[in-house]
Amino acid sequence: LAQIIEDTFSAGKGIGWESTRLSYNKLSATGRGPFTDRDVHTYPIFTSQKTVNQVIIFAQDVSEKRQLQATLFRSANLASIGQLASSIAHEVNNPLTVIIANTQVMQLDIDPTNPDYEALEYILKAGMRIRHIIQNLLDFSTQETYEWYQTEIETTIEDALVLIAAPLRKSHIELKKDFGNIPTLTASASHLKLLWMNLILNARDAIDRAEDPGLITISVRSAADDFVEVRITDNGAGIPPENMSRLFLPFFTTKSPGQGPGLGLYICRNIVKRHQGSIELVNNPRGRGATAIVKVPLHADQ
Repeated sequence: LAQIIEDTFSAGKGIGWESTRLSYNKLSATGRGPFTDRDVHTYPIFTSQKTVNQVIIFAQDVSEKRQLQATLFRSANLASIGQLASSIAHEVNNPLTVIIANTQVMQLDIDPTNPDYEALEYILKAGMRIRHIIQNLLDFSTQETYEWYQTEIETTIEDALVLIAAPLRKSHIELKKDFGNIPTLTASASHLKLLWMNLILNARDAIDRAEDPGLITISVRSAADDFVEVRITDNGAGIPPENMSRLFLPFFTTKSPGQGPGLGLYICRNIVKRHQGSIELVNNPRGRGATAIVKVPLHADQ
């Protein structure tokens, strides 16, 4: 910085020192000390004799800007991965259809008492499970379009749990479900699946931060005025009070860099809003953790 100031005095022109490039004296960005996350610009002040007798130093904190740029880059990568997953799902679906169809034909030709019949049954069940997962992926690849039809909300939750079963097992999380007798509702099933996935994974992340044995409880109940209420409760770290007002802002995240773009809850709010419902996150009144409360009407205006 001292060299930049000296050069500004001698050259009589402003100099920029950007944090994303090599510094003026060829040091890496990590060697910039307190200016690591700041862009610095110098501006000469001239006397009436056209000589420089003062230099203005303007240092701008660009850490938030850098974080936003990185988040946007990750979001673009995620979008590309989503398109790739959709393409792969289509490619897998075709041979899978052949496997399922031929397995069913072979079952027709084999007596149920034949030992091979049970093996064919296992193949068929595995194929149908794969098809179910692929269909979920294909549903998520068309998130821009809301397709409204009669939907069982418990089915959308179960489908979401199938897609995130692996990360829940990896975190050793116990899952409890308490589903009431809920009638079907008019909704976009693929978007509800994405909603539950985001909320449950958020609960998983909160539990990982707490480092305690994890428990997530999902309850579904009828609510007043023909609404359905879904509560997703965890025993994780809870929500710091200072973050409550920013939870649904785009790109707000408490995760480490690279762990997520901070769009999950923002997307959740948009999905619930499109269904003319409401969503809130509250800390549990007793014990640790937080609860996501989602209310959606049985009959949303399309």
